[in-house]
Amino acid sequence: MTRRAGCAALLLVLALGSVPRARGEPVEPPPDVADGEDYEAEIPDSVATGSIETSLGATGGSAGRARGRRRVRFEDGALAGDVRDGADDPLAGGEVEARGGSGRWTVGRLGVAWGRGLVLGGSGEPWRIAPGAARAPARRGGQGLRWSPGPGLELLGGRFPGGDVAGLRAGRSGVAVGALADRGGRAAASLGLERESVLAELALDLAGRWRGEVELRRALAGARLALRARGGDEGFRALAEPRLAGPARLLAAGLASAPPGGVRGEAPGLGARVTGALWRFRPGVTGARATLELSARMAHHGRLAAGWEERRGVRRDGLLPDPWRQGIWYEWRVGGAGASLGLGQELWGARVRAGEATRSVSTASLALRGPAGSAWRIVHAVHRARRGERLYLAEPEADRVVLRALAGDGERTRVEARAPFAGGTAQASASLAAASGRAARWQWTTSWTRRAAIRRARSP
Repeated sequence: MTRRAGCAALLLVLALGSVPRARGEPVEPPPDVADGEDYEAEIPDSVATGSIETSLGATGGSAGRARGRRRVRFEDGALAGDVRDGADDPLAGGEVEARGGSGRWTVGRLGVAWGRGLVLGGSGEPWRIAPGAARAPARRGGQGLRWSPGPGLELLGGRFPGGDVAGLRAGRSGVAVGALADRGGRAAASLGLERESVLAELALDLAGRWRGEVELRRALAGARLALRARGGDEGFRALAEPRLAGPARLLAAGLASAPPGGVRGEAPGLGARVTGALWRFRPGVTGARATLELSARMAHHGRLAAGWEERRGVRRDGLLPDPWRQGIWYEWRVGGAGASLGLGQELWGARVRAGEATRSVSTASLALRGPAGSAWRIVHAVHRARRGERLYLAEPEADRVVLRALAGDGERTRVEARAPFAGGTAQASASLAAASGRAARWQWTTSWTRRAAIRRARSP
C-alpha cells in the first residue's frame, strides 16, 4: 500500500468518523515480554451459574497455516471449569474447580497471588498505582492443585515458571501468614494484611533476605488517593516467578477524580488522574515515570481523553535502560446507539513536549450497530517508529485482547464483524499491514460462541 493510498484511506475513515481504542493511556505489554513480540491476554469474563459456553474458532494469515481454537466454560454451583485448546495458542490450558463438603478444589491452571505478590504471584509494574490506573492483564501463573478446606486456609502445589513449589497459607480478619518451598530446599514466608484502605505484605527467605510493600488508599473530597512503597534486599526473589520480583525499592503515588455523575453517568464533567513513581533494582539500575491524564464527558454522548507522560530508566532488571522519553496522546469519541465516531493520536519524542519524534501512531475507525445484535467496525492506523522503538496496538478478539507489536513506518487496517448465528454469536476480523521495505501481511480470526443452560436429569 502506497503512502498516498494510505493517507486517502485515513481521510475517508475520518470523514465517516472513528472510534478510538478502549482507553486513552498508551498500551504496552508487561516488562518481561520480549520487545517486538505480540502479547495476548484474557479478557475478564464469567458465565452465569447453571450455564455452559462453547466456543470454536480459528486464526491464520500470510505468515502460516490456519490454526484452530476451542474453549469450553461452565458454572454449575458445585462445579466450574474453563478449558482452552489450540495449536500454538498462548492461552491454552484451563482449570476445573469443585466445591463441596471437603472444601474447594482447583485442578489445572493456578492464577493465584498472595498479598502483594512478593512470594507468590507477581508484584506488578512499579509504575502502576491504584486510582484509575490501567492494570496489566492477569498472569496465568502455574499448573497444579489448590485446596481450600475452609475460609482463610489454602494449600497448593504445582509447577510455576520458577520451578515446582508447594505452599500453605492461613488467614483471618484480613491478616494472613503463608510459607512456600521448592524442590531445591529454598523457602520463603509471607505475612500479609488486606483491609479496605491498607494492603501490605512482608516476605522473608531462608537466607535472611526480606522485602516489604504497603499500599494505602483513601478517599479525598471526591477523589481517590493511593500511596505505594517498597523496600528490602536486592537479592530477594519470588520462588514461583522470579522474573516478576520487580524492583527492590519503590515509591509511587496516584490521585484520581472521576467526572460528576459517577463512572457510568452521562452528565458532562471533567476527570483527572496524576501518577508518579520512582524505583531501583540495584545501584545504578533505576527508573521513573510521571503521568497526567484528563478525561471529559461531554453532551451528546461525546468523550475526550488526553494525557502526558515522561519515562526513563529500566523496566526490568537485566534489560537495557530505556532512553528518556516524553509522550502525549488524545482520544475523541462521539456517537449514539447506532454509530460511534472518533479519533486517536499518540506521539513520543526525545525532547520536551514530545519534540524530536521517535514514534507515533494515528488511529481512526468507524463502528456501526445493526439489528439483532450485529455490529461492524473498521480501524485504520498509521504508525512511524525509529529503529529500536516499541509501539503496540490493542486489538480485541472474542475471548482475548492482543497487543500487536509494530515497527518502522507503516499502516494497518482491520475490519471486524459480529452477528447472531446458529443460536450463538459469530465474530470475524481481518487485518492488512503494510510497512516500509516489507511485503504486505494479512491476518484473520473467526469464532463462534454459544451459551446454554445446563440441563439436569429429572429424578424418577
